[in-house]
Amino acid sequence: MPDAGDPQIASLTIDPGDGTTAAVLTVRAPDGTTSTPSVSISGSDGTRTASAAVTYPVAGLYVLSWSVTGTGAGVEHQQVPVGPALATTLGRSYATTTDLANKLQKAPPLNAPVLLERASRLVEEKLLCAIYDTDDDGLPTDAAVADAMMRATVEQVAAWSPIGEDGTGVTDHYGSVKLGSASLSRGSGSSGGSDKGSVAEELAPQALMILQQAGLTGFGPGMPY
Repeated sequence: MPDAGDPQIASLTIDPGDGTTAAVLTVRAPDGTTSTPSVSISGSDGTRTASAAVTYPVAGLYVLSWSVTGTGAGVEHQQVPVGPALATTLGRSYATTTDLANKLQKAPPLNAPVLLERASRLVEEKLLCAIYDTDDDGLPTDAAVADAMMRATVEQVAAWSPIGEDGTGVTDHYGSVKLGSASLSRGSGSSGGSDKGSVAEELAPQALMILQQAGLTGFGPGMPY
């Protein structure tokens, strides 16, 4: 599967095909815009191959539509799922993958940026009424505050790690999830269908303790910092 920005040679085998065979490729991007890259035809012995250089600028599902004329005439559609580039910027995060690796004492999981973003969102929710200085990106400028929020964020991901939680709450409601056959079995940690108390929605005890000890919790609307 290509990533956003990756060049790729799209191809179609046309059988039968001969010197009269020609093809046009239309590429429909996820936003509905279309392009028609140049197509070359090669091959012999009754078979032809249509090829075109295609670049996928953004992540999403692309549709390649081949229109063949001459021998082998017809229409063929191909779907190409394109993943995001590794450098894609996610939402605000109070910790880096390096911070997480140091906490876990092992290489971070491939979805570490997403986990850190979701954990940061939980930290933000706990600090809705806290007052601290931030920069233009909303990140804390005080070193002690930044350190506490970083440590709380990685503690949250570390708490999710042993149970395979990804911050969505799936593992809290199902013991196993199979995408292929859509087999879901409810786990023992389920809260009877209620989202209250979900491990994806509650800050882990160690993470909360770090924020409390830094003096960042316990504030209500209108209370002085």
